[in-house]
Amino acid sequence: MNQIISIIIHFLLCALEIYMFNIFLGAMFLKRLSRRQWLVCFVTASCIQHIINSQGILLLNFVVISFLYFVFSMLVFEITVKRAFVYTAIYLIIFACGREAAFEMLYRLLVNTFPRMEIVISFSDGMFFYALEYLLSFFFILYLRKYIKEIEIREGNSIEWYLLIMPAPSVLISYSFFYMDFPEEKYLQIWMCCGAFLLYFSNAVIFIILGHFSQAMNRVKIAELSLLKKVMEKENFENITKINNVYRKYMHDIHQYFYQFKSLASSGESEAIVDIIDGWENNLKREESNRLYTDSAVVNSLLSGCYDNAKEKKIDIDIFVEDALDLGFIQDVDKISMFGNLLDNAVEAAEECEEGSRKINIKMFMGNKHCLVFRIENTWTKNLCRDGEKLLSTKKDAGNHGLGIGISRELAEKYNGSLELEEQGDWFITTLMTAR
Repeated sequence: MNQIISIIIHFLLCALEIYMFNIFLGAMFLKRLSRRQWLVCFVTASCIQHIINSQGILLLNFVVISFLYFVFSMLVFEITVKRAFVYTAIYLIIFACGREAAFEMLYRLLVNTFPRMEIVISFSDGMFFYALEYLLSFFFILYLRKYIKEIEIREGNSIEWYLLIMPAPSVLISYSFFYMDFPEEKYLQIWMCCGAFLLYFSNAVIFIILGHFSQAMNRVKIAELSLLKKVMEKENFENITKINNVYRKYMHDIHQYFYQFKSLASSGESEAIVDIIDGWENNLKREESNRLYTDSAVVNSLLSGCYDNAKEKKIDIDIFVEDALDLGFIQDVDKISMFGNLLDNAVEAAEECEEGSRKINIKMFMGNKHCLVFRIENTWTKNLCRDGEKLLSTKKDAGNHGLGIGISRELAEKYNGSLELEEQGDWFITTLMTAR
């Protein structure tokens, strides 16, 4: 009977270990499985770990359990092979090996301080002691989860490799204590136990530091975008004032134009009338870049800035914006990142073409009453560099220049939309769709 209870407790502890690993990865990556599929993987992994642990072979345990966790992460979460390997290693080193080393020191301290406790622990095959260890670890990782969620996992981010620098050697040091005689002096026993726990907690605290750092960086980013938004709103206000002044000027002079048209027409001076109209039209064209596109100050500034930038670089640009666009469901800071990146990319790409072949066509319209479509067609001379679905910069210092596609795609998905890229001969077409 005691053996059956021991087996059940051992299995539950294995299941709890798998679940803690699931919590750790789930704070950073999305799951790819349904609840039923996840349950099948969870139970299967728990059974395999229970069977491997029951063999009592250290090398087998180390190799197979590590591989099991790696496979579990690949099956359950949307994660690359590299990151599955790295974060599996991080979890096993910090939250499994580090915990085991710390609690082993505690076990030795308790047995040396209270000799009768060894009898109590041995009676249950150590399961109750292990249960306490796993429960404390479970609550600890639940506490850390809120900080782990704040860490931004981006493509090309190599910070996860640095997370292994401190934990790996510190856990090796802790494990070396297993093969040393436990000192007889009480203060040294307490010193070793405290040191093991400090190593365990200090390695885990890395995630708290990274969480706070990510929060701080996000606040800085929001502050910068808010400042940029204010600048854009100021520019838009100045733009409106300028347009209003132009409008008032033409309205003030329009009766003079009509009087001159009447006089010239009665005199048969049709060519003079045509010259006046042509001059008037040219003046209006010069003000075209300053017109209002939407009721969004941010989008107006982005489109006006793109227009001016394109004209400065001798790029033929045409902007069509449908009337009564609904842009209120998109936050202003997201408009800056999402639309701004794509507009900058189009100008940079078209600029590389020869003069006379530099063209950009921009269209913004409602696909239906819920879907906003932002389409950019620009001439393009270079082939795309790809890493899977990821686009890479074609510049020499590509490490410092991204195409900004990743940010725009993430924001499109945030608004239940998508970003599609297409090459058609000399034209590169970007279609961004967002939904309310």
